[in-house]
Amino acid sequence: MSRSLLRVRRKAVPLATAIAAGILMCTPAADARVTRIIVDSTTPIAGQPYEQPTGRAFGELDPNDPHNAIITDIALAPKNANGEVEYIASFRIRKPTA
Repeated sequence: MSRSLLRVRRKAVPLATAIAAGILMCTPAADARVTRIIVDSTTPIAGQPYEQPTGRAFGELDPNDPHNAIITDIALAPKNANGEVEYIASFRIRKPTA
């Protein structure tokens, strides 16, 4: 490979990086919000310095966002007053007590 071609490639890398960063900054972020978290129970784990909170997370998704199009029938789901679809996710976390 010739030296002049290597110089052109080295100069193009920062320009390509700047263009890619600019494109990424212009794209809107997907907005999925957790609106409420409820811890239903917290159980100590026998013989270990951990406890296990179990609960539910409530949130909202925009059904018109292309990132959410992968969710089956999201366009048909009932919408709240904000025009968003509500969801509930269960969780179980093991965390240290100390």
